[in-house]
Amino acid sequence: IFIKDMKNPSPRLLHEFGEFLGKLDIAFKEFDYPVLKRDWVWDIRNIAFLKKYLSYLKEQEDQAIVSHFISNYELNINPIEKHLRRQYIHNDGNDHNVLLNNKGHISGIIDFGDMAHTFLACELAVAISYLILEDENPREKIKAVVDGYQIILPLLAEEMDSLMYLICMRACLTVVTANYRKKLFPDNKYISVTEPQSWNFLRNLADMDLLSWEYDLKTDLKVVEFLLSEMHKITPEHDFKLQDIKSHIDNKIKNPINFNNKKIIVFTAFADTADYLYGHISKHIQSAHQLH
Repeated sequence: IFIKDMKNPSPRLLHEFGEFLGKLDIAFKEFDYPVLKRDWVWDIRNIAFLKKYLSYLKEQEDQAIVSHFISNYELNINPIEKHLRRQYIHNDGNDHNVLLNNKGHISGIIDFGDMAHTFLACELAVAISYLILEDENPREKIKAVVDGYQIILPLLAEEMDSLMYLICMRACLTVVTANYRKKLFPDNKYISVTEPQSWNFLRNLADMDLLSWEYDLKTDLKVVEFLLSEMHKITPEHDFKLQDIKSHIDNKIKNPINFNNKKIIVFTAFADTADYLYGHISKHIQSAHQLH
């Protein structure tokens, strides 16, 4: 099943979704495929496409809404653009593409056809834009996803500033692209599948105070930065659980149940924890007991 099949995704699942996207983007740091460095219609930075095909929107009111968000983007993103990190991203982490296992945890993602080399923050913007299309008050969903991502791959202050504007531009791309493609493929109903929700979202946000949303996200960023700074204070020497495991292993080696049995198996649900424990325990055992 997919996240879309969950009627009301829990804050825990949305937090896990943010963590998953963060891990995905860390993996993409090692990826290189120059063909993706292109002018791509689904790249949120592609303001030229929006301006070129704005006239495909029939209603003047609709054109004015999209123009409003383009102006917001140019006013708020262009001055900080040089500070926004760029890399390859999945660029389509919507709830139709994210798989869940039978325990309700995220197990993978499909559809890499919209990958782009663009702002790192666009990864979150795309994912969030789909999650909140039909929500009148989507702040809690945004907060859960962003908080999860921050734990894995913290955003820069400028990236946090850009997020709401990037989310709005993704919705603008959805409606303009849908109207552009309807001219090319009038019988393809799939083209407009999310257009009505995107229009509702844009009309609602056109009257909202994006600065207050930005303030909320910045406040969350400060909390995450504080937590990360506190975490860095916990060195291996001050990690009580690590020291307890070492002591337990020392005792087992000195007082074995089965003579000459020198195997140690430690179970953990997390790969990062396994790497951390192996790195510190193996050094300790080699130093203290001359064992590998």
